[in-house]
Amino acid sequence: MPTNIGIQQEPCSDTTLDIIAQGRNLIDSGLKSKLWNTEEALQKRAYRKCYSVLLHTQLAGLGGERQLYYFNCLRCADYIEQCEDGRLRSHYCNGRLCSICQAIRTAKAISQYLPLILSFADPCSLTLTRRTVTGENLRSTIRQMEVEFRRIRDIARKKYNFDCLRKTEVTYNRESGLYHPHFHIIVDGKDVASFVLEQWLKRHKTSAHRNAQEMESVEAGNTKAIQKLFGYVTKLVTHIEGKSFLVPVECLDVIVSALYNKRALQPYGRLIQAGRETEEVDDADSVAYEAPHASTIGNGILGKWEQDAETWVDQRTGEFLVEPLRGKNVRPQQPIPTTIWD
Repeated sequence: MPTNIGIQQEPCSDTTLDIIAQGRNLIDSGLKSKLWNTEEALQKRAYRKCYSVLLHTQLAGLGGERQLYYFNCLRCADYIEQCEDGRLRSHYCNGRLCSICQAIRTAKAISQYLPLILSFADPCSLTLTRRTVTGENLRSTIRQMEVEFRRIRDIARKKYNFDCLRKTEVTYNRESGLYHPHFHIIVDGKDVASFVLEQWLKRHKTSAHRNAQEMESVEAGNTKAIQKLFGYVTKLVTHIEGKSFLVPVECLDVIVSALYNKRALQPYGRLIQAGRETEEVDDADSVAYEAPHASTIGNGILGKWEQDAETWVDQRTGEFLVEPLRGKNVRPQQPIPTTIWD
């Protein structure tokens, strides 16, 4: 279970716990209703699995100290098993770039955090940035940013109720070859956000420009502005002059290394209680993520992933667990790559 190292565990009121519980019930029921079509859910998971295998095959091919880490990601959701109650489940890798685990983490984060954020009296979003850096300096820069933000937090909560969620993201600039670490933040109170921004610029006089920072109020019910906090820690695609290019795997490896053992989402204040279990993905998450299979054929392994077939194959009969993806147009705006990832 993730721990909040160096963060004071503030008491959580009964009201906060009620909001968390009620919100989870509402959101979980909505997620389950959307995923109750098991075939559709497995189709989407098969897409993510195929995409993830292609990516992590290239990453593992780099060798180096993270090779075993990427090999573990290749085995994520290799098998689909059926529980006694008929539900389907898999074993997960917790990989930072694994699209299967990221989808589960996103669903969990929305379920855990969104109810409390929607209860904010005056939600405000912030983007805090610094100048782009080289890959060699990326991890140390992120560490410095985290330290400075904690110092700002310590000062701010002496004056305000500091209820906040901070997400770390890193993007790669193909033209300059540099990396851009930044924080996406949502905080309760425009005055709090203004104070944080002021302190950030004060502490980064030479490394952060005011025009590069963003602050805006979040309109009531605008969940899209909030949910962008729960996306990926990096983008796999970079854009130049209207054209899209896949980020080289060598650069993705640098980002994974820089974010190793770091929390992508860091809660503060009332959100600490809600965020205790959002970073890790385990077997229990399949209960919330997958629905009972249409036909129960007994407990045990239903299928093993076959990359060439782009689906899970029953090892006893040779039948596909779901129809192969090729030609299914699952996400036409982002087709599955069929060539080397560069």
